[in-house]
This record gives sequence, C-alpha cells and structure tokens, in this order.
Amino acid sequence: MRERRKIARLMFYFPIFLLKNLVFLLAFRLISYDAKRLSMQFKSGNLFEAGTQALVNAVNTDGVMGKGIALQFKQRFPENFKAYAAACKRNEVVIGKMFVFHEETTTGEVIIINFPTKKTWRRKSEYSFIEAGLPALVDIIKQENISSIAIPPLGCGNGGLQWEQVKPMIEKYLSPLKEVDVQVFEPVS
Repeated sequence: MRERRKIARLMFYFPIFLLKNLVFLLAFRLISYDAKRLSMQFKSGNLFEAGTQALVNAVNTDGVMGKGIALQFKQRFPENFKAYAAACKRNEVVIGKMFVFHEETTTGEVIIINFPTKKTWRRKSEYSFIEAGLPALVDIIKQENISSIAIPPLGCGNGGLQWEQVKPMIEKYLSPLKEVDVQVFEPVS
C-alpha cells in the first residue's frame, strides 16, 4: 500500500517537476539566444579579414579611390572600382544612397557597399552625409538579406570626422539589427 502511494505521489509530482524545469530551460534558452543576437562589435584590426558577407567602403561621389580604405578596396576589388567609377560618371553615386556591387573572389562572393561620405575627394566628409547614408545602409542590409557586415570608421580617416561623433550614429541605426553580425572597425590611433 505504501509503495502505491509513493508511486501515485511520484506520478502526480513528476509532470509538475518536468514542466517547471522545461519552463526554466526554455526561458534560459531564449535569454541566451537574445544575448547572442546582440551582435554589434566594435573592434580593431583589418576589415578585410573580418570574414563577413558584406564590406562597407567609404567613398566620394567623384569616382576616385586614391587614398585610405577606398584605395585598399580599389586594389583588392578591381571590378567594384570599375563599376563604381562608371556609376559616378552617370551621377548614380550620391550622398544618402549606397552603390552595391557583388564581386566574386577566390573565397566566394562578397557584397561591397560603397557608402558616399564626401562629395569630392578634395574636401572633407560631413556628419550630415553619414547621417543621410546610414538609413540607406540599413535598407540595403535588409534588401540583400545580409547576415554579417564589416564597417570602417565612416568619414574618420581622410574624411576628417571625429569618431566620438560618428560612433553614436552607427549605433543608433545599426544596433536594432539584432539578426545581423555587425562588426565596426574603429580608427587606428
């Protein structure tokens, strides 16, 4: 008789025990999943070694890639440069609009997002150009279903902008993209 009571009690409490633990495990899993999705990283290093699906190139609207990160892009991705220069001649590269190019490499396709941070290579970048371009960058990330992206310190190299003012702009627009691995490369001191 005592054994039957134990078994009956066990059969009554065991599902409750399982349910409590299941709820705990699911809650823990969801919390850790959300934490994992908060994936905006500020880092130093080589943007080209980020291993991301897309790379952002800070450009002007003249079709010139003669210095800084733009020159590195020109050397590494010559087909992107040709398409970008031709688009500039057609006045298709403008402030607030991204010029997107898919380039095949030895390791696969890379999406290059040319982000105009200045009108001409002779002048400095402007904060308003960064502010105008970031919503367009977010739109491109969504349209192209980009899962990972590497971004340079927009306008902060040869463009002359202060990182302390550009960084919050990038955070404002890109931090809501929880499903995207965003790697932002800070300026080299």
